[in-house]
Amino acid sequence: MSLCEDIQRMATARGINSYNTPFKPEDLGLNPNKYGSFSDYCSRHVTTSGRHNKRVCLKATEWLRDGRPSEYVLLPENEWSIEE
Repeated sequence: MSLCEDIQRMATARGINSYNTPFKPEDLGLNPNKYGSFSDYCSRHVTTSGRHNKRVCLKATEWLRDGRPSEYVLLPENEWSIEE
């Protein structure tokens, strides 16, 4: 499974609405190292990341002082995209 599907599965299991409620990876019991940085799954026009994943399914909602995202929401599936 990809990160996007794992977020859906784990959020449902924990009673979190991942589309409306900002979450951190640890809130869902997910290890970001398994997928790369969660920010890799955000639009590269919004976050800067060393390895941008072309699949976009997350939106950053909170940032750390150094500019890295710390919380996310899952985009609705019809808004998931592939960025070239």
